[in-house]
Amino acid sequence: MSALGPPRVGLSACLRGEPVRWDGDHRRHDFLVASLGPHLEWVALCPEAEIGLGVPREPIQLVRTESGPRLYSVRSHHDLTERMRDWATARLAGLGDLDGFVLKHRSPSCGITGARVSPSLEELREDGPCERGGRGVFAEVLLRERPEIAVAEEPDLESRDGRQRFVERVFAARRLRARLARGAEPADLVRFVDGHAARVLARAGGPEALAELAGLARRGDGSRLRIAFAAALARPPAAGAGDPTADPRDPAERAALAVC
Repeated sequence: MSALGPPRVGLSACLRGEPVRWDGDHRRHDFLVASLGPHLEWVALCPEAEIGLGVPREPIQLVRTESGPRLYSVRSHHDLTERMRDWATARLAGLGDLDGFVLKHRSPSCGITGARVSPSLEELREDGPCERGGRGVFAEVLLRERPEIAVAEEPDLESRDGRQRFVERVFAARRLRARLARGAEPADLVRFVDGHAARVLARAGGPEALAELAGLARRGDGSRLRIAFAAALARPPAAGAGDPTADPRDPAERAALAVC
């Protein structure tokens, strides 16, 4: 393992195999747990269990309102939105350094995409009408509060390319975080950006992203550099680009890529 230590990556606890879903079940993801797990430090949490809803529990769902989607319990119609937002803000602040997060797809708390949304509170019920275009409340707070980390849902990791891209993103985030923690000067950050130029250029819009990163590095703006760097590596591959993960200089990243 690298002297930097493994990347710290948040994880929806049900994906680690913890029986915390509303029905007491789990959604263990074997690649994350058995294959990638030895190369990362997982930080597992379940928003719904941790705000005190219990296991098993009444299911919850997003509901469309005039002010935007709100989170309700399906049977008792309790509004849980602010309770979840307040907990998420405090929980994320207390987690310390993170390099990435893997979230449960379609979850009303963790899903970035695909969460059920009822058209109205009056129509909210377990077999009621819904759309599948919602974003979970915890995911919304995470994306707002931690834009400097690599975030994915488990369907993003179904292909080898998707797994490799996520591994690349979390290890790159860890390297930049470690460099900033050592008090990197602008010249150090410029060298960091130069060393990752091929990876940035392999993404759509790579030249523009690289120019932005170089400018932030020259100014020594580490906080904005972390955010822009994460955004650059999250872009889809550029047409005709080669595989930037083929020969990483980080041996720990190379070992993690090998299990993908």
